[in-house]
Amino acid sequence: MTEPPHDPETERLLALLESQHDFPGRYTFKVIYRAEQVEVMTLVEALQAGTGLTVPVQADKMRSSSGGKFGSVSFDIEVQSADQVLEVYRVLREIEGVVSYF
Repeated sequence: MTEPPHDPETERLLALLESQHDFPGRYTFKVIYRAEQVEVMTLVEALQAGTGLTVPVQADKMRSSSGGKFGSVSFDIEVQSADQVLEVYRVLREIEGVVSYF
């Protein structure tokens, strides 16, 4: 079974990822979220359910803003391809309370 063709923007992003990273390998995702709307484990569960990837959690990769309104977390995820990176971003885009990800 072949993958459906990607739109030009997706093709551009895939090419950029493939030029900057070696796949398979670890890819770091950084997420900023509203602490009153979402928790780290909510992010982990959504990512695992939406992608099928294992999402490790490390306490030293979590931070809170000084006022406690925002949190940030970094996930080092083993991915097989640039397509999987874009899939993680797609899932993050759908989570209410996620402010930014990169």
